[in-house]
Amino acid sequence: MQILTVSKDRIAESFGKAAFHYDENAALQRKIGECLWQQMEKFCGETFVADDFSLLDLGCGSGYFTENLRQKTHGDVIALDIARGMLSHARQRCHFKSNSFY
Repeated sequence: MQILTVSKDRIAESFGKAAFHYDENAALQRKIGECLWQQMEKFCGETFVADDFSLLDLGCGSGYFTENLRQKTHGDVIALDIARGMLSHARQRCHFKSNSFY
């Protein structure tokens, strides 16, 4: 049996290079994100607001959903992604606290 090794650096580099055009080709990822967003609203209520709580966008990618999370809290939104190129793109898209992207 062959063991597959994955290089996090290579994955980060690949996604980072794709950041500028990622949203144009990420229909499946958006659909999954929209389904998850609907589940969150169903669970928490459509008018859910996290007041002063911080929210974490783990694997934020281009920041497509990070903007929506920002509207759900008066606290911080922390965006994390393995690809620096994606974080840079998300930072530009979201226009809020640049120190919230890691």
